[in-house]
Amino acid sequence: MRILLVTLAALLLFVLTLAEILWWAQPVAAFFGRRIQWDAGDFATLYCAGRLVVTGHSHKLFDLDALTAIRRADTSVPSPDKISYLNPPFFAAVLAPFALLPFGLAYQVWIGISVALIAATCCMVWRITSSLPKWQRGLLIFAFVASYPVTFALRLGQFSMILLASWTLAYVLLRRGRDRAAGVALAALLIKPELLIPVAAFLFWKKRYAVFITLAPLTVVAVAASFAVAGPAEGLHYPLFILDNARNSAHGTRTDLMFGWNGLLSAFVGPKHPLTATLLSAPMVALTLAATAMVWRGQLCPEGRHFPRQWLLLTLATVLVDPNFFLQDIVIVAPAAFALLSQTEGRGRAAMGAAVAVGWVLFGLGFQPTLRWHINLVAIYMVAGFAALVLQAAREPSALRAVVKPAQFPGLEGGSKVA
Repeated sequence: MRILLVTLAALLLFVLTLAEILWWAQPVAAFFGRRIQWDAGDFATLYCAGRLVVTGHSHKLFDLDALTAIRRADTSVPSPDKISYLNPPFFAAVLAPFALLPFGLAYQVWIGISVALIAATCCMVWRITSSLPKWQRGLLIFAFVASYPVTFALRLGQFSMILLASWTLAYVLLRRGRDRAAGVALAALLIKPELLIPVAAFLFWKKRYAVFITLAPLTVVAVAASFAVAGPAEGLHYPLFILDNARNSAHGTRTDLMFGWNGLLSAFVGPKHPLTATLLSAPMVALTLAATAMVWRGQLCPEGRHFPRQWLLLTLATVLVDPNFFLQDIVIVAPAAFALLSQTEGRGRAAMGAAVAVGWVLFGLGFQPTLRWHINLVAIYMVAGFAALVLQAAREPSALRAVVKPAQFPGLEGGSKVA
């Protein structure tokens, strides 16, 4: 019986691995212009935002009719729904050079940049997991590159790889005590500012002020650039537009396809009530942040052995509390999970490895559990992982308060503060 179960498990793993590899065929086909379904759909919105800047109509960035008109005229991507541009105006200016190119070529350049960021992240993962055997490190990188959220993000033409590289690089730099450089890395999250808020708040609370020596002025520059691009009226209107979009399912807001607390609850209340799901999730958001603060209490020591767990917990908390978190952005969880796996020993490493494998399988299911059964398995999985980390930390209260000296961990450079 045991041999049969092992054989079935191996066969299932083989089939899933083959499927993960074949998923790369879709972004490759999209790269060469053979697009189906959602291919290049999100990049079309980003491209149109850049076109509005190039044509001198940046004050209409949040005008759905203007955005849709440009999409129909300048892209080859159909838009059955009106899809909003939801990012700050300064990012539209960053996208403007792409809008100077024909849409197909712009999409290819965008994919090329995304693949380069994936490669850079893989290099960081290789260093993060240095305590593992090389074959295990290679397996993790393969699993990450072949994961469905990665290929899905490439097909959509999303900016998820910018978020991924930013989040991973910030961890690496904090781990080495290079706080000012970490502030620069975190500044890239300004294109999706709700991701930046939790990590910035926790780092400020732990008095990692050197991070803000670079992050604060870059934030001011981004805000000033947004007002310069869209004008004072649109700049002030942006927060209200985001709030209005969050409760309007007609503008592409599908909370039932999101992966935070609101997505988990929206799977039950239905896609036509995004505001209801968001309001119902408010108590869970507060509880999640409180639990994260409990694990982060005491002096923060990024060079210590507890920081990978704290970082993964913060990563999961950021996903769960984000009111606009989709499948493609889940990629930021993988390097954080790999970092903790690398630091775990004995049976704990085996359990952590099994948890990573389960996540890899669930992520591969994409939206299907939610669409077919109205059960968001990925969100449930992340909640379970978050709860497990909190319970594990609760059993080690003295360890959380301990200050670990950098000298105890050779191979890491720098101290806990930046001079």
